[in-house]
Amino acid sequence: MKFLNHNRRFLFLLAMLSAATFVSAQNNVPLDTIPFEIGADNRIYVETIVNNDTTRIYRFLVDTGASSCILNSNIESLMTLVRFKETAKNIGATSVEDDIPMTSPTQTLQIGHNAVTGLEFVAIPYPVDAWDGVIGLSFLMNFEVALDYNRWEMYLYKKGSYKADNHAKGYPIKFIQNVPTIGIKASINGMEYALQVETDTGSDRILDLNTPFVSNHQLAGTLKPFATSKVQGTSEEQIRIENVFFDSVEIAGYSLPRFPGGFANAKNGLLASEKMDGVIGNNLLQRFNQVWDFSNSTLYLTANNRFYSPFYGFLLQKRKK
Repeated sequence: MKFLNHNRRFLFLLAMLSAATFVSAQNNVPLDTIPFEIGADNRIYVETIVNNDTTRIYRFLVDTGASSCILNSNIESLMTLVRFKETAKNIGATSVEDDIPMTSPTQTLQIGHNAVTGLEFVAIPYPVDAWDGVIGLSFLMNFEVALDYNRWEMYLYKKGSYKADNHAKGYPIKFIQNVPTIGIKASINGMEYALQVETDTGSDRILDLNTPFVSNHQLAGTLKPFATSKVQGTSEEQIRIENVFFDSVEIAGYSLPRFPGGFANAKNGLLASEKMDGVIGNNLLQRFNQVWDFSNSTLYLTANNRFYSPFYGFLLQKRKK
């Protein structure tokens, strides 16, 4: 009981510190404050206007793992707002697809009071009940972007105007295959690894290691999986990921023991890439308030009040039994 009370006080102080960090940061004066929804999949969604049609509001996924903005081609009202003139190649998490429909670079996307014109949209047939579209880097990189999971708010800052708070841990962003990656550390089977991992708010996963990394370090079969996941990217192709416990992961000044990660077994897509070591999804990223300082190629992370929330509820149920 004493531990529980102490933990509550710690979480309260953690939340206050996180809020104070963002209040301090807002002295930079954001261009806009945009409320977002946290879905059951732990990802974030915002209301969006497409091509200045204010008669319709759409629900878009905020996805730092997408280089472009994407429309769900199964949403008929969206398809009436655009014309597709070209095709593009899409590299998803688990697949590579050619001949993806693409518009001319004359489209407009708006969230809050801020619209960006001159965008290209690509079309991918997601399930109708998934989301209407995806806000990718082609929109986000026009601003400095802060995500506050305590307040469920996104802040847009003028490019180059943001000054980071001293409490935040900054990571240099390195773009690999057109997506942002950062360097973190992990311990697996008693071995320390320096990882260069994609930071993908559009993924509902935690931390998956790419197939070449798993193969090159002979990790497959070395840990007993506590579950196996089927993961599907932007195509119908599915892969299996072995969910295992790493010894620990170091991120944002914290060492997280017995960390639930994954070993990917992908033949195509980013999870099959040798150019990066793995992917962090929003099941981990949501535990940190984030500032995407694109002008200085830096991602700032500050632990928030979701930091100690369970990664998987079914693991808690197993312990109770």
